[in-house]
Amino acid sequence: GILVNYPGCDYKTVRWLEPGRLGRPKMDAPANIPPLAFLPPNMPLEFDGTLYICESAAKAVGACELEVTAISGSGVDGLFTKKHGWPKNMPDLIMDQCKRIVIMFDHDMAYIDGDHAKPVNPNVRDAVMRLYLGIESKYPGISVFEKRLPSPEAIGLEDPKYGFDDFWLAVGTDTASTWLKDETEEYGWFPLELSQHGRHMMELNAEYVVCGYPAVIVDRTTGRNIKKSDFVGIIE
Repeated sequence: GILVNYPGCDYKTVRWLEPGRLGRPKMDAPANIPPLAFLPPNMPLEFDGTLYICESAAKAVGACELEVTAISGSGVDGLFTKKHGWPKNMPDLIMDQCKRIVIMFDHDMAYIDGDHAKPVNPNVRDAVMRLYLGIESKYPGISVFEKRLPSPEAIGLEDPKYGFDDFWLAVGTDTASTWLKDETEEYGWFPLELSQHGRHMMELNAEYVVCGYPAVIVDRTTGRNIKKSDFVGIIE
């Protein structure tokens, strides 16, 4: 695996090269310790008001190499969590000057081409929206956007779960830099919005999870199965 050292603190994560082997996850982080933000050592000295949030340290380092300001957590849920909130090492100076946040996760966060009702990976899509709500709550004056990578077929890749580092390798530095900084829908730049119904669904998803078949509804906080008697009957 690859050991990732977080600059300025005694915090490390491991990115396994063969996830799934011997039951390994894709990434391991310290247990029972609130997660921290990864602040790349090559972050640009000047901040233009736009902050990119990436899925992993390698992608944040790559984005900074192309002269945008980027940070990451350890995975899609590693930067903002319901239990711990935001990391204690969030860069306050940057956040005070920040006008826009761009969420740039792997391609599986995006909607399937031609079908905007269905995400490629619902779990990643939910993580994007939780992050959006976290930004809205703590940093209400900041506009939030997402940067959607193009379909893998468009750049000669087969795996739908590819990231910015794979994109850069496939298209080259000049094209990757142009794409990264372009603020049009043609280049994957979309404002993030959430309807009242969507907010309610996110709240329910944060509290309950549906498992198995036949379906069992579990309270995420207590681990208790929700029974039929817990529901209130509604007569239309």
